[in-house]
Amino acid sequence: CVPSTMYYKLNTLEVTAKVDCSSLGLFKFPLKLPSETVELIVSNNSISSLSTLVVSEYYENVQRLFIDDNEISSMEELAGTKFFENFTILSLKNNKIKEIPFKKKNLVIE
Repeated sequence: CVPSTMYYKLNTLEVTAKVDCSSLGLFKFPLKLPSETVELIVSNNSISSLSTLVVSEYYENVQRLFIDDNEISSMEELAGTKFFENFTILSLKNNKIKEIPFKKKNLVIE
């Protein structure tokens, strides 16, 4: 995936990226992301597991994640992880989730 937007803060070296990987026929999360990625969109794919969010260092800075219209059936992999503690938006609309085992502000599931 290619970053769709790069943001540079004036007078600092901070760079953040928004990456859009929607509608690419993905079965898994991308293996690599720019290290500056804070927003990732992987909607309209066939992703069924959240494990990459837990094990890959490329996802350490992701704070806003949109996984709408995929095949996610469970969120248990995220329980107690750094990702779950740090995200600000996690959108899981139109997935196969039947139960939310924990609560978090700004969690959107439909």
